Amino acid sequence: MTVTRARFLKSIAEADAASWNAVAGSVQPFLRHEFLLALEASGCAVARTGWTARHLLLEDSRGRLLAAMPLYRKGHSRGEFRFSIFPGRMPTRSTASSTIRSS
Repeated sequence: MTVTRARFLKSIAEADAASWNAVAGSVQPFLRHEFLLALEASGCAVARTGWTARHLLLEDSRGRLLAAMPLYRKGHSRGEFRFSIFPGRMPTRSTASSTIRSS
């Protein structure tokens, strides 16, 4: 396998769905093109919500997809479970269990 080009995409919509799914396989549904496209098209994984797509493609000299990796850059910590449930402090084992039980 000779990689001649690596490129980053700003959206999964820029990738050919059939090629992406061929390298992603069928074992992990969360790597499938249609799942990632649904995240972006619904507004869940977009810059406004703190997620910027930077999917990585590795292609051969003919432009055929050899490998792909879904990547998202997280722009802030808002909306993360660990910060939402424990604002202002990191949980310890004792605070996590007592906080969760009292909810």
